[in-house]
Amino acid sequence: MKLTLDFKETDLRHISGLHYIDDIVIENSPSKLFTAILKKEITDDVLKKSRKYNSKELYEGGSIEERVSEMRFLERYLDENNFIRIYRMQEFGSKVMADFFIESTLKDLNSTVYIFLRKRQESENYVVVSVFKKYQTYRGVNLYWMLKEKIKENDSIELYRNQNYRYS
Repeated sequence: MKLTLDFKETDLRHISGLHYIDDIVIENSPSKLFTAILKKEITDDVLKKSRKYNSKELYEGGSIEERVSEMRFLERYLDENNFIRIYRMQEFGSKVMADFFIESTLKDLNSTVYIFLRKRQESENYVVVSVFKKYQTYRGVNLYWMLKEKIKENDSIELYRNQNYRYS
């Protein structure tokens, strides 16, 4: 099985958890949110005006503020060669609608996160739908990496190769 992740600007709203904030006025359109953040129209100071931003009661992964903070390191979590734990989601145990999830640790930050993945409807690729700190344990069907590559534009970097991987 091959899992290819891609990222689009419109994915940011859901990955970050900003779709939960409805008690202050921020850009609601997924396609315009990214631009508003780049223009500094939406900042951490603006988001802190929301009572929901640092509330840990909204969803199972801590606060939105923590989610936004951990998202800054998403690429590092995905690039880690020490994570080899990817699971197929079970139909129970989480409200997150995902096909797979990854558990990854950044030792220098002393932080472990879950990264939830779902197949895009319009392609064979997968999208990160949620990322948050590990506060509880999720269970799934354990899968194993054979080869993990990072492809950016026309450059490919091999991040991990299982000793039993036979294809180049």
